[in-house]
Amino acid sequence: MDPSRHPDHDTEQAYVLQARAALDQAVRHVDTLFRAARTDKHNPDAQALSANLAIRRAQLRDAGRQAPCFARLDDEDNEVLYIGRQHIADPDQNPLVIDWRTRAAEPFYRATALEPMGVERRRQFVLEADDLVDIYDTDLTDPAAGSGVPDPLLAEINRSRTGSMREIVATIQAEQDRVVRAPLATTLVVQGGPGTGKTAVGLHRAAYLLFEHREELRRDGVLVVGPNRRFLEYISDVLPSLGERSSRQVVPSDLGDLDLPPASHLDPEIRRLAGDIGMAKLVDAYVRGLPIPPSSDVRVRTTLGNMTVSSESAAAHMAAVLAEVDRVGPARELWMTRMIGDLRTLSRGLHRGGTMATASEFAAAVRKSKEFKAFVKEHWPPLNAKAVVRAVWRDAVNDERALAAAGISATQAEILQRRPKRDSLCEIDRPLIDEANYQLGQRFVQYGHVILDEAQDLSPMALRMVARRALNQSFTILGDVAQCSGDWHYDGWEVPLAALTTSAANVEMAELTVGYRVPGDFIDLANALLPSIAPNLAPTTSVRPASHPPVNHVVAADALEPAIVDIAATLGTRWASVAIIDSNHQRRLRTAGQVGAEIDVLAPVEAKGLEFDAVLVVEAAEMHDVYGGGWRPLFVALTRAVQQLHFVGRGDLPAEIAAELEVQAGGVDAILE
Repeated sequence: MDPSRHPDHDTEQAYVLQARAALDQAVRHVDTLFRAARTDKHNPDAQALSANLAIRRAQLRDAGRQAPCFARLDDEDNEVLYIGRQHIADPDQNPLVIDWRTRAAEPFYRATALEPMGVERRRQFVLEADDLVDIYDTDLTDPAAGSGVPDPLLAEINRSRTGSMREIVATIQAEQDRVVRAPLATTLVVQGGPGTGKTAVGLHRAAYLLFEHREELRRDGVLVVGPNRRFLEYISDVLPSLGERSSRQVVPSDLGDLDLPPASHLDPEIRRLAGDIGMAKLVDAYVRGLPIPPSSDVRVRTTLGNMTVSSESAAAHMAAVLAEVDRVGPARELWMTRMIGDLRTLSRGLHRGGTMATASEFAAAVRKSKEFKAFVKEHWPPLNAKAVVRAVWRDAVNDERALAAAGISATQAEILQRRPKRDSLCEIDRPLIDEANYQLGQRFVQYGHVILDEAQDLSPMALRMVARRALNQSFTILGDVAQCSGDWHYDGWEVPLAALTTSAANVEMAELTVGYRVPGDFIDLANALLPSIAPNLAPTTSVRPASHPPVNHVVAADALEPAIVDIAATLGTRWASVAIIDSNHQRRLRTAGQVGAEIDVLAPVEAKGLEFDAVLVVEAAEMHDVYGGGWRPLFVALTRAVQQLHFVGRGDLPAEIAAELEVQAGGVDAILE
């Protein structure tokens, strides 16, 4: 026997193959049941069974693409549990592998020598397909056990990137597991620095919640909101690989079902103020100011007879419903209902052919009356959301009463008034249209849980738009305020939370400060920028050093673009994923035309949430204030690389970065002729 091989290798390899055979048998069994149920097309019960079997069939097939188990726990009572991505049983339904999301599996992620949770040994497997490559044991009866970085985690974080995120179920760490298993009925905010795995943790939380609250979330679903389409592509395989497909993944511009052009043509100050929470109040103030109390009675002719609407009564009902109902659309409907109720009382329902009309018949007759419809339209005109938003920009921004009610200052009003009156609705209006739809009584599709990633990039108004999609304020909010790259730049989570929730009592905060993917040398470069962009945040620390020191390539101005292409090409021969991050749009276009499609050419904001083996940062000094956020774009760029980080430019690096490079013994300048 190979002396370097674990003594239990053959036994564990046999168990892995036994679990594989049981999983394959389960797939065949479900396939047989599914085909039988599907053929009985006239039996509703069979069709319902077929739908459930289709879900289970997909789960088993997704799980079957990876090894059936990745760990084993031995407890103090000599009980043994194998852990995998799905539950697997033998033909007699005895469990061979338990699902990682069960409570019984929790000690795998949480147990330590100080708190062993009844576990004596944690065993982790490294597998390639179903071939057992290595075994790592942690003896939790040893007080020194568990110190340092686990070998399976090191193997995972040092692997090459493929361009898509992988699940991390076998290497979730204790601080991450606490986030994954947090209660459903909460607003959970996860502040995580670069490389702390907050996105992966958020997706594993979705998989956990779909398992723990299966019936509830199968009905209501999980919504995942990511910053851009590239990001959604990057994460698209994670939930299916965990056996979960009951989620919808969108970007904010998918919400509201509107096709709106970008807002890049507008002044950044206009874009920022359009996202201010005061705009919600302005929309509300505008629509609440539209009803006009009637001053004269109106005679209404109906198929049941003629009757008179009292102006005094109608005005009193108008004031009452506006005070009672927080949304104008339902208030308008209630106003009409109360006026109709008065008419029915006064007319005693009116008889038709000797029979008293029912309440619904009476209401229908009044609503069809031309005089009644004209009266309602004159005093409380019908609205649609787009018309409201156009009117807000056209009229309300000059309406002192509405501005005062919304808390819009004179300075803010002046900025808002800069928007051209004939400007078409665009992307900054999406949250305002959503707000108007809410005020007008629209019902929104809501989900049992919403996971919002890169939340720090959304304005308060956009956050309100997302909040309407969550039932009972059940959220997982993922982000890093040091990486703000939208029109809004937050110092902390107080302002975003005020937009998202109505009760601080429902909020739980979690902070991830240990980086597992970005090397410490690169993190330290980014941390040097924290005092100027997010002084209140704890810096991230990394568990791994850089295998390659950061390199600064200094070039003459006329040699810059050829140097970008040459350096990227060289990196591309070594690494599977390479990105050029450049804040200059025209230069990006030229560069993209000269490098192969396998090399990504991105603006800093486009690189958010992504990871690459190697990153080339172009003219770092030009990234200051690209999005009005100081060095935040550079902070993002510096933390995308997991193996190699290169700078290229004319040499004028930001002072903080230059100083940190000098501290790092490996930081060197490469002068390119």
